[in-house]
This record gives sequence, C-alpha cells and structure tokens, in this order.
Amino acid sequence: MPTTDMRAIFKTVLYQHMRVNSQALDTTIFPNADGVQMIPGLLAS
Repeated sequence: MPTTDMRAIFKTVLYQHMRVNSQALDTTIFPNADGVQMIPGLLAS
C-alpha cells in the first residue's frame, strides 16, 4: 500500500492555502525535501 509523505501535504497546504512562496518551501521550510511534490487537487478551489 503506497503512503503519502506528510511533507507533500504540508507543502500543498502552505502553498495553496497560506500562499507561502514555493522557493521558501523548498529552501527554508523543507530544505531536504527537493523531491517531494505538491499534491494536485488536494484543496478545493
């Protein structure tokens, strides 16, 4: 059974809901999570 990396959930929420800059997410907030992708469609528009 595949699992979801919690960093992907938090990156998506911080970017889409809180409008945190994606560069800040990748360099400051989650510096070792370069390969972790945001989850499309996680939040309703």
